[in-house]
Amino acid sequence: MSYDEKTGSVHTGNGMFYLSTVLGALINTLVIGWCALALRRGTTRERHSDGG
Repeated sequence: MSYDEKTGSVHTGNGMFYLSTVLGALINTLVIGWCALALRRGTTRERHSDGG
């Protein structure tokens, strides 16, 4: 805990807690979205060959 003499407020690190929570939620959302797309596509991928 630190005291800011200019503003007269006490900082307890709550900002970092909220930032990490929001960042974790965003990353979790991206991973879940990517997994949902992969499952919707299926496990087999069609591969295209250039010739023949």
